[in-house]
Amino acid sequence: MGENHMTVSWPYAASQIKILESFGYSKTNAFEILGVDKAATLPDPALRITAQKFNKVFDAAEAALNDPLIGLRVGYEFRISNFATTGNIYSYCQNLTEVLALNARYQPLAVKLGRISSVSEPDENGDEPRYYLDYDLYSNDFDSVRHVFGLIFGAYGTAFRWLTWSSAYDLKAVYLQHKAPDDMSLYERVFQCPVYFNQPYNRIEFFKESMTAMISTYDPVRKAQAVAKLDSLMNKQDAHDSFKRSLYVTIQDEMARGRTNLQSIADSFGLSEHKFRQKLKRTSIKYRAFLDHVRQDLCEQKFSEGLGYAQIAHDLGYNDQAAFTRAFKRWHGVTPGEFTAKTANKNKALAS
Repeated sequence: MGENHMTVSWPYAASQIKILESFGYSKTNAFEILGVDKAATLPDPALRITAQKFNKVFDAAEAALNDPLIGLRVGYEFRISNFATTGNIYSYCQNLTEVLALNARYQPLAVKLGRISSVSEPDENGDEPRYYLDYDLYSNDFDSVRHVFGLIFGAYGTAFRWLTWSSAYDLKAVYLQHKAPDDMSLYERVFQCPVYFNQPYNRIEFFKESMTAMISTYDPVRKAQAVAKLDSLMNKQDAHDSFKRSLYVTIQDEMARGRTNLQSIADSFGLSEHKFRQKLKRTSIKYRAFLDHVRQDLCEQKFSEGLGYAQIAHDLGYNDQAAFTRAFKRWHGVTPGEFTAKTANKNKALAS
């Protein structure tokens, strides 16, 4: 479920869309891509959307603004200190070591894209340790989240350079797994240090002096208050994620028995349909959309196992092939037959 559950929170998405709008990309278009009715009340702040879907907003903005680095550019303009959900806490930290630890702990509240870790390891030549932030993406399909990744690292460039200011050092180096862009000028402006591409990891390296230098805005009282607030949010998010994982597995199990209606799922949780609907509402889950997501995951899994489309349609609980074809085209933009031909041609090209 890893790469299919890469998500961003609605407040985080909304803050980025606001910056996109300042660049000239229509908020209305962004809302349409995300399925938000601009005439209705904005979604629940607890709502999370998939990173892949959010990335499509930036794909559209890239085309409209002719800017292949639009994600990085927006991230560069983003100020984490102005993002009330998680950002304020970093300016209250004592030093960068503390910042990196809390970033790994709390960033998933805003955006879940990969595993974050703070690393200290000996230099290859046995010199002083080297200090990194590593960002291990959950997905191997970088293109599906490349702009969202750019958002994160663009914001990192701005934030970490400000936080290391008190040490009189800038960032030491940045290492990125993706290929170098044709124009390096934005990367140079964002990071102001050497940037290396086609690397085995996504990493920001810091000078030793930056790790322990006192941050001028250090405030232990406000930091403690922020930690308490964010821990509470994390507990709620953990409970929400646990329910989603249970719902995902339950739908799979019930689907194998030929049951996908809401009542059968509610029965599996030991709840009446009414109480189950209330639980879904509290967790901002739309059952039909969630069921569609599970079906898409299973479709891709069964296709990779070599099953035919007729069997897949049956296993996913579709009553007729036409309904499955419509769903498949919604997921992939092409019909099953077109997808098979496209995959065969791709495999043939790779083999040649």
